Amino acid sequence: MKHQPLLQINNLHVAVGAQDGSAEKVILHGVNLTIAQNQTHVLMGPNGTGKSTFVKMLLGKVEPDGGRFDIGDTVRFGYFSQEGMKFDDQQRVIACGWRRIHSSSRR
Repeated sequence: MKHQPLLQINNLHVAVGAQDGSAEKVILHGVNLTIAQNQTHVLMGPNGTGKSTFVKMLLGKVEPDGGRFDIGDTVRFGYFSQEGMKFDDQQRVIACGWRRIHSSSRR
């Protein structure tokens, strides 16, 4: 029995306007990706390369300029926005996130 992909991305294209008013910056072009059950993928890259924008597209908060997402019926996303988070400079980011998860689960 073949499983449906959890996420299928076809020909994704995203461009953002430059903050200084110059021409737009293409951050994703022609991206194709399939994520199946029991696979692990990592989203990483330098600042300003579109990681947060990509996650916001998955959540439906930002529309791509082209292409499409097909998200499996049973897929649910969890996400901590980096906006407004305060970090202790003496700790690793993972420790701050872990503390935040545990403090919110006690409420």
